[in-house]
Parts: sequence; C-alpha cells; structure tokens
Amino acid sequence: MELGSDADAFKTAKTIADVDLRQSAGFQWRHLDFNGAKGRITADPAVRVAIQKGINRDLIAKALLGQITSKPSVLNNHMFIDGQDGFQANNGDITYNPDEAKKELDAAGWTMSGQFRKKDGKQLDLHDVLPSGTPNASQEAQIIQQNLKEIGVNLIIDTVPSDDFFEKHVQVGDFDVTQFTWEDTVFPGSAQSIYSLTPGNIQQNYGQIGSDEINNLLNEMVTTTDPTKRNQIANQADEAIWKIGFSLPLYQRPYTYATKKALANFGAPGFGDTDMTKVGWLK
Repeated sequence: MELGSDADAFKTAKTIADVDLRQSAGFQWRHLDFNGAKGRITADPAVRVAIQKGINRDLIAKALLGQITSKPSVLNNHMFIDGQDGFQANNGDITYNPDEAKKELDAAGWTMSGQFRKKDGKQLDLHDVLPSGTPNASQEAQIIQQNLKEIGVNLIIDTVPSDDFFEKHVQVGDFDVTQFTWEDTVFPGSAQSIYSLTPGNIQQNYGQIGSDEINNLLNEMVTTTDPTKRNQIANQADEAIWKIGFSLPLYQRPYTYATKKALANFGAPGFGDTDMTKVGWLK
C-alpha cells in the first residue's frame, strides 16, 4: 500500500505487525512562489533573494518530514529533484543566513522602523495566500512567518477557500507569496511553462518573473537532443533562476510504501519501475 508522505498513515502502519515500511525519493516537491508583478514589494529581485536567505528551510523540512524520514533535506534545484540524472545543487549562497538577509534588505532601502522594515513610508508586509484545509501549508507558513519576523518582514497569512485558491488567487496573481506542490517528470522540458516569461501568456509562471537569459536557455534546452548536453543547459537555466529569486524550493517529499515483510522486490521503486517477474514471497 502506498502511503505517499502522509505522516498519520505512516505512524499507523508502524504499529501493524509483519509490515515493512519501504521508502524512495518522490517526484513531488514543495516551494514558495513569489509575485514579481509591477507594484509588488516582491517585484524587486534583491528583495526576493534577501527574503529567501531569511527562511530556514532545514527547519521546515525537519518539521514537515521528520516524522516520516530520518533524513529530511531541502531541495536546491528547480529543474531536477534529488535522484534524477542531472541533479545538482545550484542555490549558491542562497542558504539560511538572517544576518546577510538583513544587510541585503537594508541595501534595497528597506530599513527597520520599529518591529518591521519600511521604505518610503510603506511597511514590508507580505500576504501569504494559502488554501484552507491544508495543515502542511499552514505549518510551513507559520515557520516562515517567524523566520521573516526576525529579519523585519511582516508575513500575513491569508487562508482562502481551497476551491478558490488557484482560480481566484494564484492564477490571477492575487498573492505576494504562496506555497504549493510541483510534481516533476523525467524530462526537464516541462519546466519551460513555469520559468519562461512571455508577455500576455502566464502559463504556469504565476508570479510573472523571468529574464531573456532564462527564456533563451530553456528554448535551447527543449531543442537539444543529447541528454547530457540538455542536463547541462537545464542547470545553467536553474542557476539563472536562483539568481533572480524566482521561487524557493523547500523540500522533496519521499514516498513510503507499506508491504508485508515477506514480500520481496516490491514497494518504493523510486524513479524506476517495479519488475513484477522479480516480486515474490520469501521462503
């Protein structure tokens, strides 16, 4: 039985006799999206990058995954997930560094005024729009809210009806930041609709953030037939995506399968396929 990343199901399965819990890397990953539209505080890439340095992703991964895996870890690539060919960490200096985050916000003109930062009389308030009934997203937001408070950023958590979340908020850009799940495929070309910026054509680039450099690299990536070269170009694009603070990958969800202990070669196939000719009961 596949448990996905359900912590409650994981805890229940651990109590069942003769059940083995088998894990593999999963295709789903959580991220924090930014709105780069004109007039938004997060339209400034320097602000986006500074905010990312103020978020403790290790703490988020531990809080959300600690009950289902002994090694929760952050994701440092937008194009590939850990375990795929081509995966490498491209985040550079975008790691949890609140002191650096404070300096960069100061340099961007957002200076402390009381508990939070202000610029030209405007407080650095960010609205984090979340769907109702999603405890994982709420827990992530609460950790991010506390992290950002420490660097002078006021994160306001706005919970909206789950049925309205994408259609009435994400897809029309009614957010400053938001969190949801992407699910990768074995081919990085699917990322073009997320990270390309085409005026008048949002596709899945809901925050409308991008650059000509990223567009050109993604166009080259999808027309390259050599897998090794394609992966190299994809990682070049990812480096550019990190540099402008497009979005912040949080963590990759593992998949957990509950199986009978005596059943061999079944459960947790990762990025491979289950070979049913090798599945069977141990003697």
